[in-house]
Amino acid sequence: MPDTQTATAANIETLRTCVERWGASKGADRGCWLDVVTDDVDFFSLAQGAGALEFTAPRRGRRDVEEYMDGLTDTFAMEDFHGEEYVAEGDRVVMIGATTWTHKGGGGRFTTPIVMFARFRDGRIAELREYYDTAAVAATAGPGAGAGPGAGAGAGA
Repeated sequence: MPDTQTATAANIETLRTCVERWGASKGADRGCWLDVVTDDVDFFSLAQGAGALEFTAPRRGRRDVEEYMDGLTDTFAMEDFHGEEYVAEGDRVVMIGATTWTHKGGGGRFTTPIVMFARFRDGRIAELREYYDTAAVAATAGPGAGAGPGAGAGAGA
């Protein structure tokens, strides 16, 4: 069994690789996430399914994460997704970055800071949470999108 420092470094590299592959593929490479999550992964997206962002509802399991990605990439086209900083302690890794997407239906575009929290178990992501500017996403998605539960909290990050 690897020591804690080695495991933490491996966890950082796993998340960094996922973020880089996801961004480089403009959201087409779902394997970057699906290959490293546990079967029972707990997934949370800040909008929590509000309004036209139903696909952001809390998810559990690899198939649910894939459904989230389907909803996200059916609704929006990724322009950019990148990590700027990674912070880790033990089995937890946080990525601080930014992302830009365009709404496929209306053409609206948003850029938002994004923070991803990943908790690892046996080298795989067992919990994944993403925090972003829900108001910007909702405004781009159009009427009925709602800003989600985090709307009053500012930039969602």
